[in-house]
Amino acid sequence: MSDTPDIKEGLYWTPLGGNDSSDIRANCHIFESVSKENGRNVRDFLIVDLGADELPASSVLNAFSSVVPDLSDFVKINDKKTPLHKASALFLTHSHTDHMGGIAQYLAAGVKLPEIYASEFTLAMLKKELVFKNIPLSALPKLHPVKAGEKIKIGAFTVEPVQAPHSVPGCLGIKVSDKNASIYHSGDIKADTSSFLGEPLDKEHLKKIGNENVDLMLFDAVSADKAGFARSEKDICSAYAKLFEKHNGKQVVSLIKSSHMERFATVLKAAEKAKRNVIIQGGSEMLVNLEGLKEAGISLQSVAPGVKILNHTSPEARALPPEQTVILSSGIEGNEEAPFFKALRKEKNYIVPQENAVIIAPLGKKDAEAFKEKLADYKECAGFSFIGKNECPEIDGSGHSQKEDFMLIANMVRPNTVVPIHCRTQKANKFNNMYSYKCNTLPFQVKNGVTLRVSNGNVTFSHRRNAQSLGGIKTDQGHTLRFVPVPEKHVRATSKLENVLDEYKSSQQVGYAFQKEKSTVMRKAVEDMLKSR
Repeated sequence: MSDTPDIKEGLYWTPLGGNDSSDIRANCHIFESVSKENGRNVRDFLIVDLGADELPASSVLNAFSSVVPDLSDFVKINDKKTPLHKASALFLTHSHTDHMGGIAQYLAAGVKLPEIYASEFTLAMLKKELVFKNIPLSALPKLHPVKAGEKIKIGAFTVEPVQAPHSVPGCLGIKVSDKNASIYHSGDIKADTSSFLGEPLDKEHLKKIGNENVDLMLFDAVSADKAGFARSEKDICSAYAKLFEKHNGKQVVSLIKSSHMERFATVLKAAEKAKRNVIIQGGSEMLVNLEGLKEAGISLQSVAPGVKILNHTSPEARALPPEQTVILSSGIEGNEEAPFFKALRKEKNYIVPQENAVIIAPLGKKDAEAFKEKLADYKECAGFSFIGKNECPEIDGSGHSQKEDFMLIANMVRPNTVVPIHCRTQKANKFNNMYSYKCNTLPFQVKNGVTLRVSNGNVTFSHRRNAQSLGGIKTDQGHTLRFVPVPEKHVRATSKLENVLDEYKSSQQVGYAFQKEKSTVMRKAVEDMLKSR
């Protein structure tokens, strides 16, 4: 990195996003290989994930629309100084915004990124995101589709993708090796062997990489303090099927997150078990994800060949007896511009739920109450039955490992040392305490900007990155986005901005922020701040 001391041979890892004090932010990891050739250090870099902050407006987004990791050491941003290093590649674990969303932000700013390696589905979703945001596909670097089990030589690294069951297809972990050491990055993962999209946990592959030695495992620890296994898609499918059968004679509307394609397939399979046909009534995000499945060669009809899967605009869908159908729709977050609520208002060509319809939405108590309050505003909903997590806990399941998931995976990989990632300080400390009897853990959270060195089986602290800067987007008349770095000492325009900075500093986020244009007061504050530089 830009402020490394005299550096020794070894495999280095630095998180630039995701390992925060209070919130999970944009995930990004830097791997560095250092070796000696003819008495000189030879250094190579690999970036894994480039996410964007997807937190609600209660966080740093009060002042900025998004935050991305700071790659100024590796890419040229506008007319700023030439970067110190060149990364050989950018590897993406999966297509969620907090792992991939920063790419669009950088490309929109005219930044040239290194070549990208990812699964077919992740690459398809990346291209669709750029189209959705009016960013030309020509801005992309060369794309390399990869599959689990391949061994890929990238510069000084040998990269081996590993299947990682999560909530979308194409999720991968990654084993990164050089001649010094090896690190296994789990990606977002749970130990589920029942994926209906054909991507279950590959136990044999995990045992294989364990047998070949793993010095350090970076593990998805956001839910690893919870007892038991994360609920499997097979068990969730059974719960949905029972509900569909229990409410025989009534139309069912199943609400899921638009990007949760694994759960989408699970509900399809449940509908097949209950002998119900499926009508898709999703918004643009759900349709983009469905198109991504097609481009990646994944067929939903093969998941549930015994049912009809129809779009809500199809005349055949409208001719089906409502009580024999499941409407799969978006709107679980309560967004009243989502298709579910548009259908209640009888907008466009949406299929209006029957007056005695059953609404299934795996929401917790607080979110469910807020959702039902919104339903109360619609007289059409007076006869609806609502089923959430409180009524049927078995319909909910996380895409992240719990305690037994971790134990199973750790027993197969058998790493020398484990470090929690993708979690805040409290979770990281709890993880380190919980599992110290099982394997080597560190007595502290490895926060963003901290670098560990792995060599000869040992994991040691190397150094901490000194650079930490905010940055805003300035929109030119042609709506071209460009980075504006903002040194901390100039973030003093308003008390609100100072509060944002304090929160930002406490999170240990290393990244660029993007100015939100919706607030005149905040916009002027940021402009004044920039003028004072």
